[in-house]
Parts: sequence; C-alpha cells; structure tokens
Amino acid sequence: MKVFKINHKNPSLLNNLNAEQNGTVLFYHPQCSHCMSMKPEWEAMKKKMSKKKNCNIYEVNGENMETIEHPMKNVVDGFPTILNVNNGHIEPFEQERNRDNMIQFVLSNLNANHNRNKNDATRRLQNKRVTFKLGNNNSLQKQENIEVDNQMKKFFHLYNNNKTVKKRKRKRKQKRKDSDKKKGNTESKTGTQKKRKGKGKGKKK
Repeated sequence: MKVFKINHKNPSLLNNLNAEQNGTVLFYHPQCSHCMSMKPEWEAMKKKMSKKKNCNIYEVNGENMETIEHPMKNVVDGFPTILNVNNGHIEPFEQERNRDNMIQFVLSNLNANHNRNKNDATRRLQNKRVTFKLGNNNSLQKQENIEVDNQMKKFFHLYNNNKTVKKRKRKRKQKRKDSDKKKGNTESKTGTQKKRKGKGKGKKK
C-alpha cells in the first residue's frame, strides 16, 4: 500500500488519478469532529491493508481545497468524504464508517482494476491469435493459431497440386452435372404429365 498525503505543498500528486490508475481518496478536515471520530477506524484499515500491492490511498487535507485541480473535488460536499477512483469512474463510500466496511470498499476498487487488467490481457491474446490446449500431463500449452493456419495452407497447396486429386475433382463435377440433368428431365416429365391429367379432368366436366 502507498499512502499519499495531499496538502498545499503537493496538490499535483492527486493528478496521478487518471484513466490509467486507481486509488481510494479521503477528503478530511482537521477541525471536523466526524473526521476525528473516524480516524481510528481509518488507521486500522490502513494497517490491515498495509501489505496489499497496487493499493493507493490519498489523504487530502480539506483546508487546501482551492489548490486542488483534480475535478473530483467538485463531488465533495462535506467531510469526511471517501471516494474510489478507477478507470476514470468515481464511486462514493456510503456505508457505516468502520474498519471492515472501508476494507471491503478499498478491495472492491482493487478487484475492479484486476478484472480490467485481466480483460485487457485476454484481448491482447485474442489479437495475437493465441489459444491454449491441454497437454498429455493435463498442463496448459500455448498454441499459435498462426502456425496452424500455415500448416493448413501448406496442406491445401499440396492438395491442389496433386494431379490425381484434380482428376477426381473433374469426375465428381461431371457426375454432379449428369445427375442435375437427369433430375431436370424427370421434373419436366412429371410436370407435363400433371398438366395432361388436369386437362383431361376439365374435359370430363
């Protein structure tokens, strides 16, 4: 876990929270009684989460709000305010301010970031046309679809250049043409027979 304390000397640190980074932000005021009562729970949360990787906590001193340029300050309408920022989205903390609820809130931000990275990795694999298959020892083995495509191209190249295969193709085409002609002749015969029967019935009437 990394903790960034934002004050009038370093307001630009908050600008690290952009579309590519995530973090949990606390806006507090030193003279706020609610902030003071919440502080032990907040510190307990940080202690519990201290070994978490990719966890960024920003603590913003509300006395210096005018120096902050990040647009998230427009969401703050009181102290304390806790926000999750992830991939450009802002989610406010709206539960009881205790250690366990705040831990779950911070973890939800990390899980959202993990899922986004996982989806990006899957998309990159798909773009590279990489798949996986089970090996003999039930282990995953990477298989390049490009190699498979090249093998298929070689196979079809040899297949089309084979003279005997070409002859077979011609014979099959000829058989199909002959069968189509026979079908056409039979259909035309049945059609004329039906017409004759229909005419005969009309005369009887």
